[in-house]
Amino acid sequence: MALSLLLCLWPQIGGAQDQASVDKNTSYYKKNYVFTADYFYTHIESWTKILAGFKDKEDVAYLEVGVFEGRALLWLLENILTHPTARATCIDLFPDDLEERFRHNLDLSGYASKVTMMKGASDVELRKLPLDAFDIIYIDASHLGKDVFVDTALSWGLLKKGGILIFDDYGWTIEPLPEDRPKMAIDAFLALFKKEIQVLELDYQAIITRQR
Repeated sequence: MALSLLLCLWPQIGGAQDQASVDKNTSYYKKNYVFTADYFYTHIESWTKILAGFKDKEDVAYLEVGVFEGRALLWLLENILTHPTARATCIDLFPDDLEERFRHNLDLSGYASKVTMMKGASDVELRKLPLDAFDIIYIDASHLGKDVFVDTALSWGLLKKGGILIFDDYGWTIEPLPEDRPKMAIDAFLALFKKEIQVLELDYQAIITRQR
């Protein structure tokens, strides 16, 4: 089952961060949000360039699979999804107190009316969404290879032609076995769909655009 639980447990399995290092990057936000970890700061420069064409654009639809505390989503709402008609959908299990933190941040942002929350496993919730409906999709839920593959397969039909698909943690190496990491699943997708995509970035994240 494709889940976002692994990401939520990330600080407990080797990704814990010093709170000072988390707080120092909040200058990129307009509000004093509550964050306990920062896995997004290093991607802001790249996202700013790649997603520039969607800034202030009407009716942009964004989907995030595995939203955690909302760090990526809130940055997008403040910097890219800035037109009043832009909308976002996010999927997460929201275990323990994660939902409370996320809702606090979203309410503080003032953009809650633009966001649809879906609480549940991604392999269930993704099937409820309309095809060819999203301009940007960010896959950042479970990091297990098989779950990334399922999330990708279910998300592909939801992405519009010309849309952007972002995979987080392409370079993630915490799991000892390659088949348990995102990279193998992402590489398989890139190989199978190479005639339909253009690779925009292949670093710690993988970012592609759908050409047909």
